[in-house]
Amino acid sequence: MKLAKHTTLAVIVALVALLLLGTGCSAWVRGSQPARKPAQVFRYGTLLLDEPFTTAGAWRRLQSPQLQMGQAAGAYRIDISRRGYVWAQSSLASEDMVLEANIAQLQPHASGYGGIACRLDAADSGRGYFFLISADGYASIRWANGRSLEPLLAPQFVPAIRQGSARNRLRALCIGQTLSMWVNDSFVAELQDERAAAGYAGIVAALNRERAAMQLAVDNFKLWRAEWHSRSSG
Repeated sequence: MKLAKHTTLAVIVALVALLLLGTGCSAWVRGSQPARKPAQVFRYGTLLLDEPFTTAGAWRRLQSPQLQMGQAAGAYRIDISRRGYVWAQSSLASEDMVLEANIAQLQPHASGYGGIACRLDAADSGRGYFFLISADGYASIRWANGRSLEPLLAPQFVPAIRQGSARNRLRALCIGQTLSMWVNDSFVAELQDERAAAGYAGIVAALNRERAAMQLAVDNFKLWRAEWHSRSSG
């Protein structure tokens, strides 16, 4: 596993991207059908990041009429009022990682998704894996190619998601070609995809409707190296 430092904390904005986030979408794109339970047990490795969102300048701020991003009151806030998706990229990268964060839509919208990302590329081109939940109880895993969000896990209703403006604990696991997702310690899905083998962790938000608005708050963001339990135990 490799650990790399990103010299510039960049915020990437893709507000003109074509989104495929509607709950009626049933397409699968280059991803396998998700398992109903994890095939293997993973192990938390070294803690790489425990982000309190209190250090000035640690995450870049952005202010525009339709997008505001930055730290506030111990959380990272994204306020978006235009169709598209955005993300804030951390300074840490790894091949195999598990990341967790609390996600809440302070101003919820059924067409709004918030979440976390793994394997964002060093070129800041918008490529990586997005793990998203909506305020009306849906979860999705997406491949972001810099212009659109392609469904690996089409939106599916997850009873464990607390709806509305409630806070949810989201976990994403990226080991090898395996991508797994949990919400509030409840397993959602596991699937295989090979497009990115390493990269940076981040925070993401998406809005799939014009003339709408969403306010997202993310706190207690943590990142660990990860490995399969069977490997560590010999």
